[in-house]
Amino acid sequence: MKISTEEIALQMLGGMKELILKDPGFLCIGQIILRSLIQLPKLRFVGKGAQEKALAFAKKAISQIPVIAFSEEVTETAPILSGKIPDSSGMMLI
Repeated sequence: MKISTEEIALQMLGGMKELILKDPGFLCIGQIILRSLIQLPKLRFVGKGAQEKALAFAKKAISQIPVIAFSEEVTETAPILSGKIPDSSGMMLI
């Protein structure tokens, strides 16, 4: 009988239940480790209209996209926007 990945995950989490109840601070360490292993999505808006679009998107932002950055012009000041450019006419690209 083959066990699904979901069942394996639930068994693993079940094994952690006692530790989490005894030491809730463990969750913080787990989250730090998880964030170091998984790249979080980032949206970058660069070019004409970038600010307006980024702010409109942020109002409806999905919680899985924690980082939204924008610049109306090419910039190397913010590392997250380094190397990001608009199209050839200066119009925004995401």
